[in-house]
Amino acid sequence: NHASTIAEAGEANAERATALLKELMVQYIVKRKYAISGLTTEQLCEQLYEDMAGYSFLKKWIYKPGIEEVNINAYNDIEVIEAGGRSIKIPDKFSSPQHAIDVVRRMLNACGMVIDDTMPSVVGFLDQICELTAFNQFPLNLGAPVFLQPRLQFQPFDLFARPVQLVLRKQAR
Repeated sequence: NHASTIAEAGEANAERATALLKELMVQYIVKRKYAISGLTTEQLCEQLYEDMAGYSFLKKWIYKPGIEEVNINAYNDIEVIEAGGRSIKIPDKFSSPQHAIDVVRRMLNACGMVIDDTMPSVVGFLDQICELTAFNQFPLNLGAPVFLQPRLQFQPFDLFARPVQLVLRKQAR
């Protein structure tokens, strides 16, 4: 049973559990003969892992030199702000509103934050690079996810109905 094997490895060493999961993913991809043009099996595995357990495509923009902010206006409308202030729409999009919600929750979790009706506002740092301040004005069980604003203020938004803003702002070093 792969789940129990990964869980056992993760109890003692999270890095070992991650490596084991990626090894199993590579085996599965190879066995099923899955491929994407332009990607090696390892690259495909890394991309799948990042979508499933990381910050998805946001990771490359958060850590890209020269990018100061990542603005997510909706799950399918994302732009970045360069150090000079230039705004660029990017081709990357979340696959669905739920995908956006899942990624934001993982980001909050990485900061040790949970936002819900009992904790409507939280503050933290994402990898010591981005300041996160999260606010929740509506119950999350109504389907209103949270989003990031300047200085990474999280506020609820409706990914289905109206444009929203999610901003990841890097801290000065």
